Amino acid sequence: MARDPVRFIIITVPPAEVAEQIDRFRRAIAEIGDTWEALTYPPHVTLRTGALVPPEQAERYADRLVQHLAQVRSFPVETGALQQATYQSDGAPRHFVGYDIDRSDSLMRLHRQLLEFRQWIKGEQREFRPHLTIAYHDLSAQAASRVKRWVAANPLDVPAGFRWRCDNVALYTRGATSWEPYRIVRL
Repeated sequence: MARDPVRFIIITVPPAEVAEQIDRFRRAIAEIGDTWEALTYPPHVTLRTGALVPPEQAERYADRLVQHLAQVRSFPVETGALQQATYQSDGAPRHFVGYDIDRSDSLMRLHRQLLEFRQWIKGEQREFRPHLTIAYHDLSAQAASRVKRWVAANPLDVPAGFRWRCDNVALYTRGATSWEPYRIVRL
């Protein structure tokens, strides 16, 4: 019997001190909005639509990604202001809270390089809108309104943004309750 493919997401994660700041804010918003899905992921920026890899090829796939990124060097990442938006998913409106990421030349170059890494891709990536998710998917319209009111009433509790050095590309896989690191490529 064939086993299910390994689902990878291709992301970059901030350093621990920045991730801790992001997580404190994500947990506060999760409480206010009763939204927990975003917490199953580490704080991250998605770099490329993921991959569905046959289990027996997962290690080889990760090794090839390391080779593909051998010449990439670290670069600064900076978020913009906190945003709230509504989008469509599976024909239903969904709500999002997060930070846009500055589309620097270095980030866009890395994204284009990852687009060239096409084996077992999960799907075509139509557009690249780099962002740092705080809450999404399970955030209801009513909860999104609560979050919006809280953000407006508590501007000093809302981080203006985050800065860090992108020094990794990571493959994460879905564990029992959260996404877990499979391989991290240091830049």
